[in-house]
Amino acid sequence: MFQPVRLLVVRGLAAVEDIVYIGLGILLTLAGFTLLYSALRAFITALTTGALTGQIVNLLDQLLLILLVIELLYTVQVSFREHGLMAEPFLVVALIAVIRRVLVLTAELPKLPQAEEVQFRHSIYELALLTLMVLVLVGTHPEYGRGTEIDPAWDCSFGAASLSHAATTAKPFPPDRGIIRTVENLR
Repeated sequence: MFQPVRLLVVRGLAAVEDIVYIGLGILLTLAGFTLLYSALRAFITALTTGALTGQIVNLLDQLLLILLVIELLYTVQVSFREHGLMAEPFLVVALIAVIRRVLVLTAELPKLPQAEEVQFRHSIYELALLTLMVLVLVGTHPEYGRGTEIDPAWDCSFGAASLSHAATTAKPFPPDRGIIRTVENLR
């Protein structure tokens, strides 16, 4: 008796989820293009005025922000396609965010000795904490914990049969590829 109603509710919620993911994808795409335009304009301005060396940290910060938005867009795409959340894209986004902050903080370190001792100490503590976060994020990534590489032909949409196929066809993980190999596997 309640089965048709339950099925209708589940389909309705799935449709709402798809609409929200499409909206998020559109907003992230617009944000990515806007940030790319802004970074390109800042690069051209810095290049023409001869101030590129002084603006390189800001440009790198903007480029990493664009990369962060693109990874968020990829996360939305994976969630839309799989109708579920995967941890790997979020770990990559978190890693990019932490590295972005480390780069900005280390670029500001030469200015800190002129600042107060408390501010310098806080910056050093923040840098140490961010370094620890990078180690934890890389260490908790499933690809490193498993030590194997999933066959690229494996597709998550086939269900449990593909999961057993992936487990039987796993290859040793090459240590020289690191996070780049992980990102390639996700895409």
